[in-house]
Amino acid sequence: MPTIERGPTVSGQGFQVHALHWQHGAGEGNAVHAQLFLPSPLPEGELPLLINSHGHWGAGLAAREVAGRSQMFAREGWAVLSVAMRGTEHGEH
Repeated sequence: MPTIERGPTVSGQGFQVHALHWQHGAGEGNAVHAQLFLPSPLPEGELPLLINSHGHWGAGLAAREVAGRSQMFAREGWAVLSVAMRGTEHGEH
């Protein structure tokens, strides 16, 4: 099981987003980057989970439609894990 590292948390209207990354089992330099969107305020109990594997190359997690779709579902009470394919995201998490 990889160690999931957390980056900054950003709050928006009706949601929070947490930056995450972990090393893929293929070895060093194969980081997987993701963002976890949660409703804010966080409701009691379990949340439905949407895995948003968007498939963007280049814009990736920063793409407007990827972030907008994740925010929309989070505002409606879903947890959304927006995951980039390993090797497609660069820079700070």
